[in-house]
Amino acid sequence: MSTKCRYCGSTSYGLGCIHSPTRKHRHGPGGNKCIWCGSTSNGSGCYHSPTGKHEK
Repeated sequence: MSTKCRYCGSTSYGLGCIHSPTRKHRHGPGGNKCIWCGSTSNGSGCYHSPTGKHEK
């Protein structure tokens, strides 16, 4: 499980990653959390994901 952004190493989620092609922090999979926002929710509703869906 990665608790840090795979591009910059920050623990933040959402916008602000200067190394990501989408400028959004993206964490590694695991821990039953969305890689884009950190939520434990499933399905749609992730504002940070390019697809709008929580990805784990």
